[in-house]
Amino acid sequence: MVAQCATSTPYQQHSLCRLSWDMWKNDGDELYIICHHKKEEWPADAIFPCYLRNGELHWIDFHCDFDCPLDVTPQNERYEMYAEVVEHIQGNSAISMVSFGRVPQYSPLLGYFSAMGGCTKIQASNAYSVIPLLDSEADAIASIATLVKQKQRKIKDIAKGGVKQTTKLYDPAADSYPATDIVQLADHMVAEGIRDAAYMSSHFLSFFQRLYEAGAIKVLVSYEEGTPVASFFLLHDAHRNELIEWVLLYKHRRYNLQLMVHLLGIMKERGIARLNLACGIYGYKMLNFHPEVHCVYSVRMWRTHADYRRHELRTLLRGALRPFTYRLTRLLKRK
Repeated sequence: MVAQCATSTPYQQHSLCRLSWDMWKNDGDELYIICHHKKEEWPADAIFPCYLRNGELHWIDFHCDFDCPLDVTPQNERYEMYAEVVEHIQGNSAISMVSFGRVPQYSPLLGYFSAMGGCTKIQASNAYSVIPLLDSEADAIASIATLVKQKQRKIKDIAKGGVKQTTKLYDPAADSYPATDIVQLADHMVAEGIRDAAYMSSHFLSFFQRLYEAGAIKVLVSYEEGTPVASFFLLHDAHRNELIEWVLLYKHRRYNLQLMVHLLGIMKERGIARLNLACGIYGYKMLNFHPEVHCVYSVRMWRTHADYRRHELRTLLRGALRPFTYRLTRLLKRK
């Protein structure tokens, strides 16, 4: 279904969903996968990979940048399908609200859910950027369609500076996972304060190693004098003919940029037309690359407007009590 669903992303592949659930679920979470079945010749025409947490229905979306259902329903039957899914959700008293985060702006779910349910709130939650490449340009940097000439020269100068790097594209079909290199880069980022130690935990890193071993991702690593200096975890989106540069590890930002130049060359060789820089809009992306910017949205649905107001009130109270609870906890620890 991932191959058949034009709006799916690599984050919907089975191995990634399964590993995300196995490694990141909390105690008490319940798997809740909604499968819509309409015609006898279709085993399923839509799948919503979800879980329940304290009555809230969420995507299986741990550490994922884009979330959407697998939907191969014919266009003229899609409204009915979504209406039946919403009716199913509303009919289950165990579901107090729906909370779908990071839904791409092209997902039909946004339009259908906003027209259904008791109270639906849709708002932009993040953004991601895409750099298109031009087939007409032989040079990888010049092929970035959004770059002006001054930026091309600047990036070429940065890419050529320093000791020449060597790169290795690790493919799970042929190569062992470069665990030692990844850990070395992660430890450097923590030591330099670039990333928090809780974020770069061994559990977090083992998640990506297991994804690699399951064939869900590839890893691009650059080396300088035999030492790893930068790496990307890569996902291939066949529907949009683009690579997603998912997680970045580096010793210095210039190594990150130099590795991206190598990646552009690999993309040119393989005919991949777009580089998706994933969620998170940073100043250097906007200034240096002038990328396309697309929003992702959070979709929340309550049974009634009264339920929505109660949820907002509880959220407000929790926010007000959090500083007091934090200070009380620290005081008790001191005693």
